[in-house]
Amino acid sequence: MIDVAVHSDVEKSAPGQPRFIDRQLCDGPIPACIEDALAAIGRNLRKATIVQGAGRREDWEVPQEVLREALANACIHREYSPMFVGQAVSVDIYPDRIEIKNPGGLWGGKTVDNLADGESRCRNPKLMSLMGATPLEHAEGAVAESQGSGIPAMIREMESRSLGRPKFIVKADSFTVLLSRHGAELAENRTWIQNHVGTELTDREETLLMFMREHGCVCDVQKIREALKWDSDDIRLICGDLVDKHALSKCGKDTFEIIDRNREPSASTADRILEALSAEVDMTAREIAVASGVRISSVRYHLPKMADKGLIEVMGSSTSRNRRYRKK
Repeated sequence: MIDVAVHSDVEKSAPGQPRFIDRQLCDGPIPACIEDALAAIGRNLRKATIVQGAGRREDWEVPQEVLREALANACIHREYSPMFVGQAVSVDIYPDRIEIKNPGGLWGGKTVDNLADGESRCRNPKLMSLMGATPLEHAEGAVAESQGSGIPAMIREMESRSLGRPKFIVKADSFTVLLSRHGAELAENRTWIQNHVGTELTDREETLLMFMREHGCVCDVQKIREALKWDSDDIRLICGDLVDKHALSKCGKDTFEIIDRNREPSASTADRILEALSAEVDMTAREIAVASGVRISSVRYHLPKMADKGLIEVMGSSTSRNRRYRKK
């Protein structure tokens, strides 16, 4: 059984508030429990409707893939011994977060520190084997994959959509996944994409753009590959498509930058950095970033290239934190 409860406040049973806004007890076979619980969660989350060609899709403030994985883990890895048999997997939905809790702590040497190492440790191996052969009713694939990739996939999915990492609370008799709700950020991200690009994007294009926005606006292929686990050639193709759509610009070998729509087209990043520099006063990279309004990561990328072109003077070694610059 999965017990889904929706609360009006950030804690249970707030004074003067109804005990539950919504509640559903989902019982039956594990695949049916997971799908019913997912539907119950979904009707209580904010969503953004995205029009794509002649069709449309809904983005949940917490991705369905993450919720389904957390629910499956809770059902498969829970403790089923007689002491715990009367306890349900619980889902508590608060205005600021979702908590998915199962009876029984971690198993087989798993800790919070090594949860995302890609190694599977299963308390219930026969159940895991059965769920690995059981197809999902309303999605592709099986209920479980038993490869140890579930937790890393949850983390990557949340991070790639500019959402917070899942938090894991481990006790001797329980394991809880805490997912922050991001209704406001969902709408903000959607508005930013529409204003920034003004044309339809694929899911991967949107994910890559949001990742770059979250991580400094300038990223190379290797950084994206390490974070999102995509193939390098696929990343280059996606970045090339975003360059064609005037969402990115190429600023080096395998390096791309989000185009800033809020500045004049004639003012390149290098122009803004050069304008902020002084011929009389030495400045650090961070001081230049503040004066120019350019992100520090972009400043650090452009400064060596500007020095190679003879536009600026550099004081200090390349490894010094106190390295300073001035206009020639």
